[in-house]
Amino acid sequence: MYRVGRTLQTSKGTVQDHSRSPVDNFYSYEYDLQIEHSFLGTYLPYLLRRTDQALSAAFYRSLSERGIQGSEWRVLAVLHEGDEMTMREVTTTALSPQPTISHAIARLVGRGLVERISSPDDGRVRLVRLTAAGQELSASLIDEAREHEQGLLSEAGIDDLGEVAAALGRLCTRLETPEILSASKGPT
Repeated sequence: MYRVGRTLQTSKGTVQDHSRSPVDNFYSYEYDLQIEHSFLGTYLPYLLRRTDQALSAAFYRSLSERGIQGSEWRVLAVLHEGDEMTMREVTTTALSPQPTISHAIARLVGRGLVERISSPDDGRVRLVRLTAAGQELSASLIDEAREHEQGLLSEAGIDDLGEVAAALGRLCTRLETPEILSASKGPT
């Protein structure tokens, strides 16, 4: 159905490179047209993951060229949306494992983009927030991400991202209800 790899032009002709991409270990995919008529071609989780990778690849390469990892980008974007957040809140919102987010935050703190502070309500609780430099960088990256996304969607003939985002938001909200979540755990 599909081949993992990318086609490379070399001085000796065209070759297939089946190694991992340096950007967040994404694979590049070449798809046969038959996949559109297969199970995977109509399976929503697969299509969403494939869309995520296609939309993100070039932007993540741009981040990588500037020394910003994907996990760091997610932390910057999440903290840009909020004020001060706990690690759990950042982890949950970033949809990433806690160790990944902890390491990303440590790197961002080291670069002066994020700071850790004590909660004013409970001194035992540590919060994280963007510094002024982090706020400036995250705003710039968010603008770039929006431009990148809009450009790709326009090329694909999708002019109203609002409709797509609203439909996906409704789907997420519905799927995250307690009764759906408990039913998805299967028989106990």
